[in-house]
Amino acid sequence: MSALKEVGNLDGGTASVVGGSDWDTLVGYYKGKPNQFSPTIDSDTTYKFGRLFLRNQSDSASINIRAGATTGSFAYTFPPYNANDDILLAGAPQAITNKTIDFSLNTIIGGGTGGGSGSSTADKKWGLIQAPKNAIDGTVSQGTLAGHINVGTPINDNDPPPAGTHWQYDTGTTSNTNAGIRWASTWIRRDFNPRLKVKYRIPVSATGHQFLFGLSVDVDIDSTQAALLDTQSGILVGYRSTDANYVVIRNGGTNAQTVTPTVDDTASTSVVSKSASVYRTAEIAFTNAGGTCTVTIQNIALTAPYAASTIFTKQYTTNLPAITSPGTGGSIYLRPVMQVTNKEAVNHSLELFKMELDTDF
Repeated sequence: MSALKEVGNLDGGTASVVGGSDWDTLVGYYKGKPNQFSPTIDSDTTYKFGRLFLRNQSDSASINIRAGATTGSFAYTFPPYNANDDILLAGAPQAITNKTIDFSLNTIIGGGTGGGSGSSTADKKWGLIQAPKNAIDGTVSQGTLAGHINVGTPINDNDPPPAGTHWQYDTGTTSNTNAGIRWASTWIRRDFNPRLKVKYRIPVSATGHQFLFGLSVDVDIDSTQAALLDTQSGILVGYRSTDANYVVIRNGGTNAQTVTPTVDDTASTSVVSKSASVYRTAEIAFTNAGGTCTVTIQNIALTAPYAASTIFTKQYTTNLPAITSPGTGGSIYLRPVMQVTNKEAVNHSLELFKMELDTDF
């Protein structure tokens, strides 16, 4: 189209004759001059293979949109969605949100939990707590989460969606009492790229207690101590009795090197309230050989289809749990934390619906 010539006169033409200025506007449009006119096309328009290019904002590079090796004519329709968004590409590093994946309709490979035609593989180690209803009032865990210890006596319960079967842990009415689950040993390093996720609910009051979920070197966080000491490595999500909102507490301290824990109030990004009776999921996921940790918190809707909506997500790269202890060469291992602690002589409960842990190593 660059061969088209602009005549360069100001002749506006008439109602039935195209003038020079009309022609120059049309030629300018095809030559890429800005703000010529905005055409509305209501006719079939065909671009031959490899002939549709979209320029970037600085006009320095192009994306070439091509039809695949299709043998017929088909329509690809954008779904209705009233917000700005990005197109999902096969190889681009993008986070996927608001998608429902039916295992029975998809082949899931490379994961640890299987389902549908996918299956457990050696790519990851994984573990589950399903919190099933058990006639003998027992609790079971498997894989990387096997061997949990109940703190307090859990009650097996079963409520309508989005709850389902779950275990309820109660602190009782003696102040500074822990309730939940713990493990007697530590075995998880951050450079194993662990991903720990839980579905839970605090069913009654949101005051007068603390709730902690995450990974810590501390085998049992004492009910009267700080969530993480200067000499302890870990990353915890939840709140202490004095916190107004959910916080993320992280630290790389060891016995050989004291570090002040970093406390990030979720209000710095998007407030996660301490509201009672909200069904939630919380996830802590390490990537990049443990160099990046992403914390995500979701609320679960109370009506069908009981979708989860992200209310907080943030990446952390500093003051993460240590991998080795300075001066000793010893490895720093963590264990899961899931507990509620009353700070008053009132019973506080924690409902556990499921927990999962997978690691690369």
